[in-house]
Amino acid sequence: MKKTKKIVEKFFAELERTPIVGAACEKSGLSRNTVYRWRKEDSEFALRFDYALSQGIGVVSDVAESNVLNGIKGKDAGYTKFWLSSRHPAYRKMHFSREEKRRNPMEEPGRKAYVEKEVRRIFTQWGAYGPDGPPLHKPKAKKP
Repeated sequence: MKKTKKIVEKFFAELERTPIVGAACEKSGLSRNTVYRWRKEDSEFALRFDYALSQGIGVVSDVAESNVLNGIKGKDAGYTKFWLSSRHPAYRKMHFSREEKRRNPMEEPGRKAYVEKEVRRIFTQWGAYGPDGPPLHKPKAKKP
């Protein structure tokens, strides 16, 4: 298809309204291949494409945020949880990879020595260990 000003303008108007390239292509009578070829070949078209897409995403994001705020105003707990978990660090869940979940914290470099040192310090304060670490009391001998 020949690239005319009218077709290009219609495509960008649709892309700003609906930031889905396939939908904008369908409404303006273009194929996705044509649009992406024009984008690759024409740097000005590429800039306008990116701008129109970002404008459309902004519009949809505004509508989505408005819906979330309306849900919060309507005292919907789901919207409230979503807002807090996505906007406030104190409400975010910690996400770990499977490998991190399986990892033994004691295998971290220096971690075992640190824990042993802290245990020794605490037990020494309690009077259970001597200054060098071994127990102050002798274990009772087992009867044969």
